[in-house]
Amino acid sequence: MVFSSGQPKGEITLLIEGKADSPSKAPSEDELEHELRDLISKGHSISTSVKIVAEGTAVKRKDVYALALRLFAKPDETEESSNS
Repeated sequence: MVFSSGQPKGEITLLIEGKADSPSKAPSEDELEHELRDLISKGHSISTSVKIVAEGTAVKRKDVYALALRLFAKPDETEESSNS
């Protein structure tokens, strides 16, 4: 480094800007369904699968969970949750 007025004394603070967030394209419902089916077929629970898919996409966890319930919930489970 070259300093015009001599060697600096003390500490130097260097600020570095992080990578700018790039806008993510939300995956289609078919893509989400494919990811959920893949994870569930590998033995993950619905809850864990939803968490993994939501963390890896720009889709809210509650939206992924609603899709998972429509796809994988047994008829008894959806009736019970709607009665609560």
